[in-house]
Amino acid sequence: MHRLLSSSNDLAEFSAHLPASGDLGVDCEFVRERTFWPQLGLVQLAAGGRIALLDPLALDDPAALKALFERAGRVLMHAPGEDFECFLHRYGWLPQPLFDTQLAAAFVGRGVGLGYRALVQQVVGVEVDKGETRSDWLRRPLSESQLHYAAADVEHLQQLADTLAAELEAQGKTEWFRADCEQALEKARAQHAQPDGSLDGRQIARLSDRAARRLQRILLWRDQAARRRDRPKSWLLDNETCQRLAMLAEGDRAAHDALFAEARRAAGFAGTELWELLQSPPEPDLPALPVRPPQADGRYRALFGALQKRVADVAAEVDLPPPLLFPRRLIEALIDNNAWPEGVSDWRESLLRAPLEATLEANR
Repeated sequence: MHRLLSSSNDLAEFSAHLPASGDLGVDCEFVRERTFWPQLGLVQLAAGGRIALLDPLALDDPAALKALFERAGRVLMHAPGEDFECFLHRYGWLPQPLFDTQLAAAFVGRGVGLGYRALVQQVVGVEVDKGETRSDWLRRPLSESQLHYAAADVEHLQQLADTLAAELEAQGKTEWFRADCEQALEKARAQHAQPDGSLDGRQIARLSDRAARRLQRILLWRDQAARRRDRPKSWLLDNETCQRLAMLAEGDRAAHDALFAEARRAAGFAGTELWELLQSPPEPDLPALPVRPPQADGRYRALFGALQKRVADVAAEVDLPPPLLFPRRLIEALIDNNAWPEGVSDWRESLLRAPLEATLEANR
């Protein structure tokens, strides 16, 4: 059974029956097909054997929700990346301390990237209905089918977390897991605050330095404009046009206008704003471009393979899936920049930095 909360008084009544420092299961339903930011439609809460479905559109005092989270000993969530965006955009804070059941399942060897439905089936032996996955969560009133679906998304979080926490402890991985949960929160805050114009070595492999720098500025503009106007980035300018625009000659207005005239998707203001931007000096705080990898003679592939094998060897020693221990993007960053990647957790660095740097040096 579940209860629909449609006011701060409803939320306060639900909160009053919850034990202090107890676990709080959380999930969000949202819509973002036509926006950059997710539009929060429902917050599901599970604690003390009770399930509540909070209507954020009717909540008159968001502080009451934050107070509930601050009482929690652990906040149980499954793959909460987009849920983090919902909380940061609407409320300006994140649920914590986090226990991510998808991440925990990867740590204990149950599978990397397992969905909630698959994990519940594996641990609890129950089939979760996913029939309302693409539902309109901003519609009011919400249907009984929607509410039933939403409640199921938090119903089993407590059992999942208890089972996985015991397995983490038995395998000696609890502290690694906690560090990664904290890092996920830090990453979410940084990504929310910082517009993204990042590139990697693969993305600029066929571009000149001039074109790569132009592409970086174009992507940064697109992200900033999407945030400001709250529209999907692809609505403002499609990826192919971004790449083609980066390769145009400087100052060729005719070619610029022709490109936008035939663009698969481009907002009406994009051509004018980008023309003005690309005629101006580069922003002084743009990050350095990544190093372009040598690919013609296969040395890059050989180096990547050697590093990937070393990661697999260490992963086997500590009983972790290689993609969890050191994913492909980190191997690529290590090669591209010939330096240890930023933001790698301390426990990973202690396990991998010395062997990977030795492998890197031996295969250069």
